[in-house]
Amino acid sequence: MKYFDLHADTPSKLYYHDLPFTSSELDISAEDLKGFSHITQVFACFCNETKSDEEAYRDFFRMREKLFAEISPYLNDRFSFLLSVEDARLLAGDIRRLSALRDAGVSILTPVWCGESCIGGAYDTDTGLTDFGHQVLRECLRLGIVPDVSHASDKTFYDVAKICSDAGSRFIATHSDARAVCPHPRNLTDEQFTIVRDSAGIVGLCLCPAHLTDSPVAEEKHILWHLEHYLALGGEHTVCLGTDFDGISSHPAGLSRLTDMAHLVSTLQKAGYSDTLIDHLFYKNAENFFQHFQKAGNRNELQKHEK
Repeated sequence: MKYFDLHADTPSKLYYHDLPFTSSELDISAEDLKGFSHITQVFACFCNETKSDEEAYRDFFRMREKLFAEISPYLNDRFSFLLSVEDARLLAGDIRRLSALRDAGVSILTPVWCGESCIGGAYDTDTGLTDFGHQVLRECLRLGIVPDVSHASDKTFYDVAKICSDAGSRFIATHSDARAVCPHPRNLTDEQFTIVRDSAGIVGLCLCPAHLTDSPVAEEKHILWHLEHYLALGGEHTVCLGTDFDGISSHPAGLSRLTDMAHLVSTLQKAGYSDTLIDHLFYKNAENFFQHFQKAGNRNELQKHEK
């Protein structure tokens, strides 16, 4: 089974809880890698919201070092990863820091997370990108860092979309469900999904229960509802997985860690989904997207950067 996940907060959990990659407290651990023919995981570095912007910047490099130390023994031709930063407030108004992140192996940038920052407004605001945020997004495209609109306010989303459209560039939503299925402001509207699709971008289905349903318990059927909705919007080559493992405090029933994703495959098969479509969802769409950047010389995996 091949697998490509656009978003997991494992670096943050490893760092802030001082855990080894072998810990059963992780949703994604060394033990979970077994049974997959290949895994590519996007590891998101999210700095604790209680930290100042300056502290967050320092924590990123410590988090990166911890991640590299823990996963290096397991890197092989069956396990690879990409690095992202979730919440670009750690730039703290200094555009030069973006190049430092790129040099540290960052391939994806999620500009905002919650509230307002030096970058702009998140989903719980009615604010778009700041002037500095516009500068950051343009510099991302110059450096080959992929913009991620998950967590963005509607205004921030459209600001990012315009910058990318003007530059003829792709962008993604690493972990965002459908607002038409569950009306959480973190989710994408149909128009927003279509804009990402038309940019040749990708969208990852998120397993956060609050984004899947307003029912007390999230189940696999709720994931299927979001998948079906995105497919109805022409998303066969757009929709991916963006689990948010190690970043969510609760999980859909039966899907609490990486090894459980094999059960989701069985559910999709029983529901009549073709093997081709399941392959697109589980790895092919994401693989195709990042191969585009690899061919352009823009893909930058952390393991290429020695400490």
